[in-house]
Amino acid sequence: MDARRTVSHTPDIVLIIAVMTLCVFGLLMVFSSSMSETDSTTYFFLHQLLAFGVGLAAMFLGYVIDYRTWRDRAYQIFIVAAILLLAVLVIGEESGGGSRRWLFSSSFQPSEVAKLAIIFFAARWLPHKGDDVRSLWYGLAPYALILGLIVALIQREPDLGTSWLFLPRPAACS
Repeated sequence: MDARRTVSHTPDIVLIIAVMTLCVFGLLMVFSSSMSETDSTTYFFLHQLLAFGVGLAAMFLGYVIDYRTWRDRAYQIFIVAAILLLAVLVIGEESGGGSRRWLFSSSFQPSEVAKLAIIFFAARWLPHKGDDVRSLWYGLAPYALILGLIVALIQREPDLGTSWLFLPRPAACS
C-alpha cells in the first residue's frame, strides 16, 4: 500500500454485493448450460471459476493500491504494453485466419493490457499538458501519434474489433 494514501475509505458494499451476485449467477448459468455436454460437465465451469478468481484478485489489488501509483507508472505501463504488442507479432501464436493475438498458449492477449495502458497514459499525460491540450500541435497531434502507434500494432495482428475501441467516434446528434 502506498504511504501517500491519507484518507481511508470503505468499499461500496452494495456495489460489491451486486457484482458478486451477478458473478455467482453467471457461474451457475455456465455450470447449468455445461451439464448437457457429454465429455466434462465441469470444464467450462472450472475455467470460468478460475477467471472469477483472477477478477477477485484484480479487484482487491485495485482497492489496496493507490490510484496515483498507476498514474505515476503510466509511461512504463505504456512501454510494456507496446513491447507486448510487438512480441505478439514476433512470437505470438497463430490462430485462425493467420492472426496473431495471443501469448502463453492462448491465455494472454496483450491488447487488453494496451487498453489499460492508454487509459493510464491519458490520465497522466493530459493534465500535464494543461491548456496546451487544446492546441493541435501540442495537444492533439502528440496524443494521436501515441494512440496511432498502439492502433497500428493492434492492426498488424490483425484485431479490427479491438483497434476500433481505441479510435474516437463522433458525438451523437441530439
